[in-house]
Amino acid sequence: VFVESLDRVFENVCELDLIFHFDEVHYVLSEVVSAGMVVETNLQEITRAVDEAKRCVKPEQETSRLNIGALRRGFV
Repeated sequence: VFVESLDRVFENVCELDLIFHFDEVHYVLSEVVSAGMVVETNLQEITRAVDEAKRCVKPEQETSRLNIGALRRGFV
């Protein structure tokens, strides 16, 4: 289930995806396993949760990028 979930999230997962996107890999694993027990095996639920997390992180990254740009220009 874990490998199939990774394949759906990364669309044909490869070793480089695992190296450069280890935070997403960790999130997928945490959706499947919690406290050493398998808690989710439904692929649709796993990919839905990962997609929701990506949507939440994206605006946060854009906001932090704007703050860094303002700091560089001396506006903050």
